[in-house]
Amino acid sequence: MAASAAQGQLVTGADGVPEFISRLKGKAAPGFALEDLSGRKVSLASYKGRAVLINFWATWCAPCKVETPWLIELRNEVCGAGV
Repeated sequence: MAASAAQGQLVTGADGVPEFISRLKGKAAPGFALEDLSGRKVSLASYKGRAVLINFWATWCAPCKVETPWLIELRNEVCGAGV
């Protein structure tokens, strides 16, 4: 079943549990660097070995506004509320 997933798709396994199959699974993300809010350059490579969540959003995006409190809650659970 996984061989038929060209770009990535949601499939149901033999156990009935949905699973996202992607040709990118298990591969490293491409390297890139962006500026943080202080203007410092931050590279993805500097987080090697750590979990990273990258979320692209816009102030005019209604779903983005809805998910922001969830992302803050996740950050507080993972990193501590003092971050």
